[in-house]
Amino acid sequence: TMKKELTVADGIDISAVKTFKFSFTPAGSDTATADEHPAITEQTIEDNNVLAWGRYDKDHDFWRQKKATYLEKVNVGQVQTHWAEDLGMKRWMHEARLFGNTSVNVLETCRWWNYGDEPAEKTAVYDYEFDANGCITKETKYYGVWNETDLTGLGPDDEHTFTWEKIK
Repeated sequence: TMKKELTVADGIDISAVKTFKFSFTPAGSDTATADEHPAITEQTIEDNNVLAWGRYDKDHDFWRQKKATYLEKVNVGQVQTHWAEDLGMKRWMHEARLFGNTSVNVLETCRWWNYGDEPAEKTAVYDYEFDANGCITKETKYYGVWNETDLTGLGPDDEHTFTWEKIK
């Protein structure tokens, strides 16, 4: 069911096969998602940014967590850079706010942590182009080995462009 603010209230049938249940903060950020398991995703929200996003890996029976860092730049156009690709939910569903609000700041990096405190070898690093109003017009995701000073281990992974219109 949908609230007038376009957030999910108790659940929405994503496809003919699955129904998911979502939990939200009072500010509209998704903190947990469940299907036939008690929980399949969870998010840690701090200062209205998704600090960590976790998902339950049913095939290996463990939790993975993606930790994020943010730029000081405000996410003016509210572009959703965190989304659950492997749950079968398309990015447009997140952009439409079906799964809660976006982070307030622009995402800089995210990295999976497996088995608790074991970091994945690769990191996603984001680069952006902005228009005169500060809205993101192009998002490029690089993926690979990154140590904050050396970008040689990163390669292009994904790219999205955005256009903006003034609402009259």
